[in-house]
Amino acid sequence: MAETKRRPIHITPAGTALYPKLGEPDTKFKAEGSFSVKLRLAENDADELIAICDAATEEAYNAAIAEAKNERDKKKIKRADPSYMPEEDEDGNQTGAMLFNFKMAASGVSKKTGKEWTRVCPVFDAKRKPIDPKKIKIGSGSIVKGAYDAMPFYAPAVGAGCSLRLEAVQVLELHEWGNKDAASFGFGEEEGYDVVETTAGDDGTFAASEDGAENGGSEQSEGTANADF
Repeated sequence: MAETKRRPIHITPAGTALYPKLGEPDTKFKAEGSFSVKLRLAENDADELIAICDAATEEAYNAAIAEAKNERDKKKIKRADPSYMPEEDEDGNQTGAMLFNFKMAASGVSKKTGKEWTRVCPVFDAKRKPIDPKKIKIGSGSIVKGAYDAMPFYAPAVGAGCSLRLEAVQVLELHEWGNKDAASFGFGEEEGYDVVETTAGDDGTFAASEDGAENGGSEQSEGTANADF
């Protein structure tokens, strides 16, 4: 039996992660679950990845044509929608960036052995140290790279295309989901109230900084406020 040739693993340029699901598999559409990330790349950074996707699509298309029994069947073969698309703003205008969808199956059944299998998505930091994405919640806005396989496929219903199969993720800049700052809500810096910095004392009270009020504040005895925890 001829040995199956392993397809090359590619690495994306650094891009912005959108809606990453790397800790717990998403089972909304498939019970088997999947890990996924949508990657936003600047147009210039996207060219090589687009070329890889298009080449895999052509490979799938040519293979389907070669296996067609007659000319009539060949005419039915089409190309699927690509696994990338231009990003659009709220008004439907293209921003110049490109979006790529990467997925990894979380479980399944081996075709060779019939046994069930499960897996997790390998995630690493910038220094190549492993990260547990169940503990560190990688959120939208994180800057990441993805290791992936551009897998050609053909399905009569959708056509010949390329599936971007996620292999691993490297996090270069972390934005944990659930931890939003003011900018994420659309606020800019304004003139006005500036929160007073405080420092904790040995007794658990907090003393106002000298910038906040003279002698730490006039309404609190000796400039302290009890913490209600």
